[in-house]
Amino acid sequence: MTIEVDKQVIEEMLGRIGGETNESGGLIGSSIDGVINEFCYDAGIDSNGDEYFPDVEMMQLKLKEWNEHGIQFMGIIHSHKSNESLSGKDIYMGRKILALNPSMKSILMPVLVLDDQRVCWYSIERDHNKVCEIETIIN
Repeated sequence: MTIEVDKQVIEEMLGRIGGETNESGGLIGSSIDGVINEFCYDAGIDSNGDEYFPDVEMMQLKLKEWNEHGIQFMGIIHSHKSNESLSGKDIYMGRKILALNPSMKSILMPVLVLDDQRVCWYSIERDHNKVCEIETIIN
């Protein structure tokens, strides 16, 4: 599987999330044929530095706005200090989001690794009950 990501979005993710010392994240979306070209930063709530707790209320408001503007929700990016893999909690949350959104066939769950400032892309698939690493093309 391959995904296309707008260079400006990658730069914004690295600048906002990558500039944090605590774990944080944000929404990712697409308004052009599946190309990731939207990002909404979320510092989270009640962060203890080692775990990201999304600001669900803010995210729901942003998703409503995106829906009104034809922007498709594609997933959630979040940071890890040094581990590039999804945790069990990450996979659980991805599956929970899929369960709440029956029209979604998969959800993107990229991880921004703070130690080396890189994004590792993953997709959690509804029908195949698996997590896939994704090749990323930056345009």
